[in-house]
Amino acid sequence: MKCCCRFADCKLTDKSCEILSSVLQSPNSLLQLDLNHNDLGNSGVELLSKGLSSFNCKIHTLRLAECKLSEESCGIVASVLQSPNSLIELDLSHNDLGDSGVQLLSKGLSSPHCKLQTLRLAECKLSEKSCGIVSAVLQSPNSLIELDLSHNDLGDSGVHLLSKGLSSPHCNLQTLRLSNCGISVEGYVCLTLALMLNPSCVKELDVSNNHPGESAQKLLSATLGDLHCKVEALQLAGCKLSEESCGIVAAVLQSPNSLIELDLSHNDLIDSKVRRLSKGLSSPHCKLQTLRLAECKLSEKSCGIVATALQSPNSLIELDLSHNDLGDSGVHLLSKGLSSPHCELQTLRLSNCGISDEGNVCLALALMLNPSCVKELDVNNNHPGESAQKLLSATLEDPHRKVEALQFADCKLTDKSCEIVTSVLQSPNSLRQLDLNHNDLEDSGVQLLSKGLSISCEFTLDPNTAHRELLLSEGNRKVTGVSEEQPYPDHPDRFTVYPQVLSREPLTGRCYWEWEWSGDRVDVGVAYKSTSRSEWIGRSAKAWCLDCSSDKYKAWHNRNATALPVPPAGSRRVGVYVEREVGTLSFYRVSSDTLTHLHTFTITFTSEPLHAAIWVGADSSVSLI
Repeated sequence: MKCCCRFADCKLTDKSCEILSSVLQSPNSLLQLDLNHNDLGNSGVELLSKGLSSFNCKIHTLRLAECKLSEESCGIVASVLQSPNSLIELDLSHNDLGDSGVQLLSKGLSSPHCKLQTLRLAECKLSEKSCGIVSAVLQSPNSLIELDLSHNDLGDSGVHLLSKGLSSPHCNLQTLRLSNCGISVEGYVCLTLALMLNPSCVKELDVSNNHPGESAQKLLSATLGDLHCKVEALQLAGCKLSEESCGIVAAVLQSPNSLIELDLSHNDLIDSKVRRLSKGLSSPHCKLQTLRLAECKLSEKSCGIVATALQSPNSLIELDLSHNDLGDSGVHLLSKGLSSPHCELQTLRLSNCGISDEGNVCLALALMLNPSCVKELDVNNNHPGESAQKLLSATLEDPHRKVEALQFADCKLTDKSCEIVTSVLQSPNSLRQLDLNHNDLEDSGVQLLSKGLSISCEFTLDPNTAHRELLLSEGNRKVTGVSEEQPYPDHPDRFTVYPQVLSREPLTGRCYWEWEWSGDRVDVGVAYKSTSRSEWIGRSAKAWCLDCSSDKYKAWHNRNATALPVPPAGSRRVGVYVEREVGTLSFYRVSSDTLTHLHTFTITFTSEPLHAAIWVGADSSVSLI
């Protein structure tokens, strides 16, 4: 089994590195190792390197951020990169490596054995000298695709040196992060020219928390508007953008461009700047899928502007308006855009926007009117009243709704709120992720919530359906194949030809249960109540089952068999999971509480009652666990 181990902030020392190194030197399945925020020191990296250089080591991701490393560790890591290794992602951020450390590291980066694609050196006390060193690496054959130099005092002179590497034909960087690096006009000009010289380089550019002048922004926008430029994601958060800047960005969006993600968060855009930006959003040239405007001092007016954009043809899939004082009136305006057939938003973030009852009601109604809109909804740090929660829950219970992720953190929810959420979970819904952090739910709330979280189902076997060569026992939770007929009374629901039985209780919503079997062969699955009483469930068009024997599994439906590649491997337990509303039936091999997926049927279930179904061979038995 491929494995990822995370030991971040676990108070580990170099002693732990020695233990991990021993693991890496023996046959193992570790692919990712996260040791961030531990006091490992250079001695810990020295010990770990023995394992990383081992033939048995398959680690491709190593995270050592904030581990009290110095330039000495860079020399050790370089030695690993210079020998055969499997590393493709390395994070050394938040360590005092300095320029001398990067100099040592570069020897490994330039090695033909180095396969590193991602290198993170954020906040490592680097200066312009490190940019020159990294530039030299980029100008020679290398495998780097992502480089993070954020939160280092590189300045314009550093970016000038780095741009020489970016413009090299050997440079294949796709993601470049230079957030908070003290870049101003000259640095932006150098970046722009590099992008012009090597247009296939850099698809994601993060220059957040730098302060470009308007002349530099114009040059950058001209580059982004170049048909050869491939920048798809641009982050300009916290860059003190002016109204003129928004006009420049809008001009880019109005001309042919490749931008699909734009982050303008933490800028004082105010409503007038958003109005200028909206001209770009409404352009037929605009392909923007993600727009982040968090903490931009927006008001309800901006919601009206954004709503207008959503009501016209657009490509937006993700919108972040968090940490703006939009209020209920703003959400009311925004909901007009959300309910539009042109709106195809999948993710909407409205955290800490001052939304209360009225705003949540508007959101709920918008989701009802446009059920294909918004799969992820973030309303953290808002305070909906109970009536709004009930309406929102009613919306989520709508079988046409597709909300898969709901974030309600820090919303002053109580145990009463848990009762509402539980009703959603107990009804047909599409929720896959739920965040209720930082709420006063207390134990009573969790107790209520647990009723909705449980997907295990309790049922018994129905004596009125059992074939006469089946013996039910243990409170009708076990069935055994016998040669002597049982004195069951006549009943129209009884199986008459094959040794089969159905559950007494129908299956509803999401259900998971496990069978344990013995003997030569059994079949377990589900069947509609109306399935023929003279037909084997594997041949029935109204049943689906897993054929279990000692050496193989087969999936059966409507006389069609599918041989499954996963062997029983000694396991005599099978898990069954049904999601009626989603339309799936899945089977799992259960071994030491580990589930191994065997097969999934995709089914359009009707409203007819669905039951667990079993066929049991002679001298075989099946028990409900």
